[in-house]
Amino acid sequence: MPASVAAGRDETIRVLIVSDSLERRQELTTLLGQTFVPIQISAAAQTRQAVQMARDLQPNVVLFVDERADVPAAEVCRTVYQTLPRIAVIVLAPPARQQDTHYLRQAMQAGARDVLPLPPLLDHLISSIQQATLLEQRRRDDRRGQRKAGGEMGKVIVVCSSKGGCGCSVIAANLAILLAEAHVGQSVVLCDLDLRYGDQRILLDLEPTASILELLPVIDELTPDAVSSALLTHRSGVRALLAPPEPPQADDIEPEMVRKVLIALRAFHNWVVVDLPVRFVGHEMSALDFADEILAVCTPDVLSIRRTRNLLELCLGLGLAPRQVNLALNRISKSDEIKPAEFRTLFENEVLVEIPEDPVYVQPRVDRGLPLVERGNNLPVAKALRKLAGHFTPTPPPAAQ
Repeated sequence: MPASVAAGRDETIRVLIVSDSLERRQELTTLLGQTFVPIQISAAAQTRQAVQMARDLQPNVVLFVDERADVPAAEVCRTVYQTLPRIAVIVLAPPARQQDTHYLRQAMQAGARDVLPLPPLLDHLISSIQQATLLEQRRRDDRRGQRKAGGEMGKVIVVCSSKGGCGCSVIAANLAILLAEAHVGQSVVLCDLDLRYGDQRILLDLEPTASILELLPVIDELTPDAVSSALLTHRSGVRALLAPPEPPQADDIEPEMVRKVLIALRAFHNWVVVDLPVRFVGHEMSALDFADEILAVCTPDVLSIRRTRNLLELCLGLGLAPRQVNLALNRISKSDEIKPAEFRTLFENEVLVEIPEDPVYVQPRVDRGLPLVERGNNLPVAKALRKLAGHFTPTPPPAAQ
């Protein structure tokens, strides 16, 4: 949610500053005092006191200064994340650490909502505090297994392709991020069902510390807490259920197990985005059968079009109505022999979006595990992905600013 929206609620945000430096505590207290956002500030002088003070004071956000701390930032983040679900942690670190990708990854995987450089800019700090507060509310709902009003089940969107290299996984990851952005307060899960060669951990830059394998021992007792323990959190707020870290481990997962996992994800979360591999047997068929909507990704070439026809026929055979199966035309360029207008005449199903080819922008970000849809991005690829997400949301995701 934009900062201006959160600020308009006039709710006091409780912040606990944790730093071994008196000067740094005073500096941050003074900085936060310059904002119009109502903030109640407390401070802890020793890192080892932080968790107990957080437990006693129940702040919305812990600002953890990682300069000369006697406890690693990741350890504090992990403890708060696991034991105090109402509280978000933002790490403030020297610029050198802020540029260290290994350090950032460790902090995020331990549960940090953000990592900002010291000294932080006021606008960035306030925006991060407000966003962290809202995202933490979502995580608390996830842990409690709360459903949407009326007890309805979540919506399952399956993203698939019948030909490799169409960009299916990239689109699934960015769609999940945009859904989380558009539906603050609701839970979004990205489920990587390419069990042998899933790439979502790379696309989201996640350390594979948990995966669907964690659910196998409790497959017949999938409680909200059990499911949550297998999910990793992306900085966008998206929860990710990753494929096994090693390809042979996929052999341990049977289609019936996948069906039970999908039932649980749908019961405990508002949105479930499923990334399928390029084959349709076993658990892939279970996912198609569970889908509320299917997004078939196609590229403008003869082989992809032919295989997409086969996929659409398969969906029709499963009893899915044409309105439930839509198309995304990816990687279009002026040099394509098959133009978008001609492509649309080949299928009865709706083409939701035409995503342009842009290897100069897309590939480097994919390689670094960065989203394509960050705010401030007005490139055609990002605009197209936002248009796609708008199909699944009552109101379009916030436009780039």
